[in-house]
Amino acid sequence: MTFAIAHVAPGGSHSVDSFTSFADFVAALAGDLTGTTAVRAIAAEGTYDKTSGVLTVNRMLVALTGG
Repeated sequence: MTFAIAHVAPGGSHSVDSFTSFADFVAALAGDLTGTTAVRAIAAEGTYDKTSGVLTVNRMLVALTGG
């Protein structure tokens, strides 16, 4: 599993933090969401179980601006 946070600057430059641990990804994302940071996009890939309504994510990217 791979999780990533992209930080997009106003001029279009960006940096990406990559994680193999979901817990580390969540901790970093919580630290990045300061109240002045906007979520620009979320993309996830995985298996969806329509009976339970659960998406089991294999890869996820969250793009942030501001902050």
